[in-house]
Amino acid sequence: MKTLTVNEQGPATISERLKELRTSKKLLQREAAAMVNLSTNAWSNYETGLRTPSGELLKEIAKAFNVSLEYVHGFSANIDGSSPHYAVSDTSEVALSRKTLKSLNISEHNLREVTVTDDAMTDAFNKGETVFIDTGVTRVTKQPGIYAIQDDSGVVLRGIRGELGGGFTLFAHNKKDYSDQPMTESQLQNLGIIGKYIGHWQWADKKL
Repeated sequence: MKTLTVNEQGPATISERLKELRTSKKLLQREAAAMVNLSTNAWSNYETGLRTPSGELLKEIAKAFNVSLEYVHGFSANIDGSSPHYAVSDTSEVALSRKTLKSLNISEHNLREVTVTDDAMTDAFNKGETVFIDTGVTRVTKQPGIYAIQDDSGVVLRGIRGELGGGFTLFAHNKKDYSDQPMTESQLQNLGIIGKYIGHWQWADKKL
């Protein structure tokens, strides 16, 4: 399995970036705070990492300091945001390798983070982990794969494989608590598949 990673040292933290932005302009905390209509105490909490700014506030900070949002997030070392890593969303703490995405033929626009809500697929990932899906792939082939399915309770991840005699099987790795479900192609089309699992996040010095 190919690994989706951030850079080997990990991205800079948001708090580090805020301090860097402020000191690069030789501003006091109260002066930096005033640029985005914050109290000095609020800015201090963000700069020291006691609190994390919202996605909207990060956008305001990036605009006020004339830098890219990816730079504020710490995913890029360049203020224009050029980076070999891609931030999945404004609030994401994860950046993925653009080189890896290209090799997998995955568009950045089709990436989505999903939190695993159960222990059905324990051979691949655990409950509570963040995984990534490609929302550009919703059609199931005969080859086994793991897909994200939208149901009444939210998003679940399940394996789907085609059978030699026709039809498909919805399956889980945890056979003790989850039974296989035979499905027709018609049932599969109405299943609510929103994307295909492509990997889960980890630091580059760890292995899946």
